[in-house]
Amino acid sequence: MSGPLESGLEVLRARFRERVRGDLATLNDALDALEAGRRTATEVHAEMRAVLHRLAGAAGSFGWPEIGTLAGTLEQELGAAPDPGADPVLTAARWRAGIAELARRTPPTGA
Repeated sequence: MSGPLESGLEVLRARFRERVRGDLATLNDALDALEAGRRTATEVHAEMRAVLHRLAGAAGSFGWPEIGTLAGTLEQELGAAPDPGADPVLTAARWRAGIAELARRTPPTGA
């Protein structure tokens, strides 16, 4: 059964999917800045936690609980403040693995 409600929900899901892609780009851009020394680990950490928190809270509402769970797990892993003496490149590499997993689980357009 397809009607206006289903069509409206699909529009919202498509918008959310684009927001997820934008959030993934934001996270990767922040890590690029960390690796290049343009931002501190503390700054990037705070931004990543905010983005992941938002994803964790919204994904299930759009029918992607797996993304919400993963984003929540990543947010929890970022719970502790970053080690100020840690190598930014190694820190970014560790965080990128979780972002890559989120990207893999993001439904493709039309899903």
